[in-house]
Amino acid sequence: MQFEERPKSLTHNKSASIYNFLPVALLGEGSYGQVYLVEDINTGRKFAMKKLDKSQIEEQNMMRYTQTERNILAMSDHPFIVKLYYAFQTSKYFFLIQEFCPCGDLSKMLQKKKRIGEDEAKLYIAEVILALEFLHSQGIIYRDLKPDNIIIAEDGHLKLTDFGLSKENADSDFTSNSFVGTYAYAAPEVLKQKAHGKSLDWYLLGALLYELLVGLPPYYDKDQDVMNDNIINGALKLPRGLSEQARDIILKLLSRNPLNRLGAGPTGAKEIKTHPFFQGLNWDDIYNKKANLTFRIKKRVHRQEIPIESYIAAIGNCDENHCRNWSFIRE
Repeated sequence: MQFEERPKSLTHNKSASIYNFLPVALLGEGSYGQVYLVEDINTGRKFAMKKLDKSQIEEQNMMRYTQTERNILAMSDHPFIVKLYYAFQTSKYFFLIQEFCPCGDLSKMLQKKKRIGEDEAKLYIAEVILALEFLHSQGIIYRDLKPDNIIIAEDGHLKLTDFGLSKENADSDFTSNSFVGTYAYAAPEVLKQKAHGKSLDWYLLGALLYELLVGLPPYYDKDQDVMNDNIINGALKLPRGLSEQARDIILKLLSRNPLNRLGAGPTGAKEIKTHPFFQGLNWDDIYNKKANLTFRIKKRVHRQEIPIESYIAAIGNCDENHCRNWSFIRE
């Protein structure tokens, strides 16, 4: 299997800096940063830029999570993981210059479609499996799989993004009991603050497949306490229209016992890839993006007039207050 080639417009440039990327529009905001659409002043190529406030990260004790995201993105070169091209910093901010995926995320797709059929869901889930398989092979647990964190590239294929809650250096015996993720997608062991490992990602995969086919996360309720109790104790409701193969893989992925969960065995992802739900699927074709994924509705972005001089002044100086092991240029 070959990774995609680096675009010719992105030649290796050790002199590149944050000042090569000028903001076009604000795409979104988080608790301690913003995401901008930016343009490379040399090529006109567009990227997504995460701009993270150092002071807020320090106040909220989030540096460990910020560094984890940067580390995972820097080492990942996979067709279904968002690509990081540059990491910069100034005295005030960290910056991650990533590929721009203009079609939004899976949650936006579900808002438009409500739910999708099994044949289409199978292709999306297969791409996610390959991304998780790669992460697990690198000793990484993703831990925050949900539609909002799966973005759609211009060609319709998926990219995992947002690795702040991921865990590095997690070998097969790793366990953690910290709460991670979003309550609607939380696994039983996470809610009960019991140990979890790589099989957590396979539970989340089952929750994702369920939502693609049904339109809501499994066990969902507007009342969080009720939903939490459903996740730990409730019966899973499976619509009659689902095939036996779909019902079986969902039940096995959503097993409340992490050790019995599909994918928890010694062969990991292979257990899932050989399930009858994926019968007839060519995994090399999936890896090489030969599957025809048709959702390519681009998110409407309105170009904004962002004063360049004031923006450059606001982001701070590149020559002071540096954090070690942050800067990155993809070779």
